[in-house]
Amino acid sequence: MNLKIVKNYIALIIVFFSFAHITHASFEITEIMYDLDGTDTNREWVEVKNTGTESLDLSKWSLFTDNTKHALVPQSESQISPGGYAVIAQNAPKFKIDWPNFNGLLFDSSWTGLNNDGETIALKDGDQNIVSQVTFTSSQGGAGDGNSLQKVGGSWIGGAPTPGAENQGNSGGGDTGAGGSTPSPSGGTTPVVVKKKEIEVPKITTNILVNNTVFAGIPFTVDTSTIGLNKEPLNFGRFVWNFGDGVVKYENTHIPFQYEYQYPGQYVLSLSYYGVATGTVVDATDRLTVTVLPASVYISSIGKEADLFVELENKSSIEVDLSGWALRGNFTTFYIPQGTIILPHQKLKLSQKTTNFNKADVQSLSLLNSIGEINATYPLRLGANTYSSSGSIQKSSSRSSVPATINLNDLGASAGSTQGFSFSKSIFAWMGLIGVIILGLVTVLFLRNKNHEDNLGEELNASDMTIIE
Repeated sequence: MNLKIVKNYIALIIVFFSFAHITHASFEITEIMYDLDGTDTNREWVEVKNTGTESLDLSKWSLFTDNTKHALVPQSESQISPGGYAVIAQNAPKFKIDWPNFNGLLFDSSWTGLNNDGETIALKDGDQNIVSQVTFTSSQGGAGDGNSLQKVGGSWIGGAPTPGAENQGNSGGGDTGAGGSTPSPSGGTTPVVVKKKEIEVPKITTNILVNNTVFAGIPFTVDTSTIGLNKEPLNFGRFVWNFGDGVVKYENTHIPFQYEYQYPGQYVLSLSYYGVATGTVVDATDRLTVTVLPASVYISSIGKEADLFVELENKSSIEVDLSGWALRGNFTTFYIPQGTIILPHQKLKLSQKTTNFNKADVQSLSLLNSIGEINATYPLRLGANTYSSSGSIQKSSSRSSVPATINLNDLGASAGSTQGFSFSKSIFAWMGLIGVIILGLVTVLFLRNKNHEDNLGEELNASDMTIIE
């Protein structure tokens, strides 16, 4: 057989198996909950299915809405088995409130809200290749009728929501499906009963608008959407914020503000709204669990004189928005542009041509967050925050070594040296010396008294005695 033909066959085989591998390692968007009954804020979700033949880590992929990338943060496991489902929630804690029996795989994300008239959403892999994309319209179903938009048999139709389970698809919309069945989030099958939409009783509602994953020591924006009886926005009254860390904030006029948690952990953030500033009856409440992670962006390295780049590193599992941050050198400050994102476990290099730093600048660099607080320094020095394994804030010192000798002209400084005499050791030394002196004095006095008594005994004789009776 001709050698050229053999090579062509081999190339075709390689292409075939490569294509087979790609097509058998993918996710597909299968269900969209974009227009819920009542408020949609932080309650939307998207379901995906692993259509491949091997387990895939969904946390390495990303969701795109409104041409904006959103990271996927696993709430438990991140591996999706072949044929398995996962739910990407706009806000994981609120999803769990809406679906208390859900025990499937859940990923937390964040987006501003899907357009209820229709939108394009996409799922991209780690190389930013589009693997599943859906353009939907409200006419297809799921428009505020209690249903979700589901892919059934290659078509998108409205049906009773089935997060984390196979779609059933009730093409008749919210008025059909009685007597059918659909998998429940907890497994098994339960009857599908879709009630007609009842007349909504007007009421005041409030929703906390906060990223539910933030960093300790880094400010984040706190906002709310409070809606009145006539669907009008309410920004006056009394807003009582409880951040769950011992801090309470009161507002009579709400304006978005900045807040920061000092320590990593999970905090329950709650809001109580009073329509009358002096009232005692709460008109609306909301609560949200905020996960606070240790500060994760560091200045990891600096380039040599020929190329004085600055390298930042994000050691966390979520992306960090560096908008409004700054790098401050000895003489120059570089303001990081709006919209600059550093991805999870990734590094970001800033060229000297971009920062205009010189050699003197990079000898001492500070990374400032959006409100001007120092988040990291290079080299690490006194005042830069670090976190211990327990999550408590510690202050780092720039002193890499301490003189081993004691300066006799400055005993105070020598006493503070970790390799000289520590304060506690000096106290014990002085106490020991005083004890020795006291013991010596007691011994001397005892010996003197004994000698005096002995002398009295030797000098006393019969001639010294007189009988008086």
